[in-house]
Amino acid sequence: MIARLGIDTDTRIARALGITISAVAQRRRALGIGRSPRAQLEGRAWTRTEDRLLGMMSDREVAEEIGVSLASVERRRLALRIPAFHMKGAVRKLERLAGARYIQAYREGVTISGIAREHEVDRSSVSKALQRYQRRLFEASQRATRAQRHKKA
Repeated sequence: MIARLGIDTDTRIARALGITISAVAQRRRALGIGRSPRAQLEGRAWTRTEDRLLGMMSDREVAEEIGVSLASVERRRLALRIPAFHMKGAVRKLERLAGARYIQAYREGVTISGIAREHEVDRSSVSKALQRYQRRLFEASQRATRAQRHKKA
């Protein structure tokens, strides 16, 4: 263990020996050994809570939230192979959920204006969501028809 202090990161040594990172760091400091060059690049240890934020919001927001540099967040996210947060994907998911609610309400006989009031959105958002749904239904029926024709042939 002592031979690797200052060469390997405290995290790697701790994992290899099955002890805590703080135990390795305390021993290294007690011996007057500095951090490894790689550890200096990696920076401080990340908590599980901080790791869970990665990919759930933008790297910039994570950096501000936990008080580290943007580069540090990007390095950590890439090291853990976590894809970057993309607002477009999150917005699309929310739109699909909202669209499903609009469709359900519309089927129950609620007007577009009523749906818009209930969900606190403008009428055009509800109308567009309903149109997208109808277009998807039409495209699905077209695919099913083509598949049936293909089977017959």
